[in-house]
Amino acid sequence: MQPYSTTQPPVQPTSDDRTFAAGAHVGSFLAAWIALGVLAPVLVLVLNGNRSAFVRHHAYESLNFQLNTYLWMIAAFLFGVVTFGIGFVSFLGIGAWYVVLVIIATLAANRGEVYRYPMIIRFLQP
Repeated sequence: MQPYSTTQPPVQPTSDDRTFAAGAHVGSFLAAWIALGVLAPVLVLVLNGNRSAFVRHHAYESLNFQLNTYLWMIAAFLFGVVTFGIGFVSFLGIGAWYVVLVIIATLAANRGEVYRYPMIIRFLQP
């Protein structure tokens, strides 16, 4: 199957596609409370299979974002070990950044739009 274009979808995603794509983002936000943010996008990938390139794109974006967030949290923890102030401010900044971008990605997926998280390393490709 062709990789999904990051410009505009070639075909309007179905309602189910938009729901699954939004679930990959918002589900990771809900699962992150128990430190399993990667669970939602992986579950969406398993349930979706290769049926929709749109859903696969959003699931991979969400998964890459979760992995990046884990790395940033580890870095913030290490800064916190050295100096409490930098670590605490880093955790607050990462948390705010996380919430805002997950909301933006969820809304874009729900509207049927392609979304790419800014400033992340894409470890996995669809």
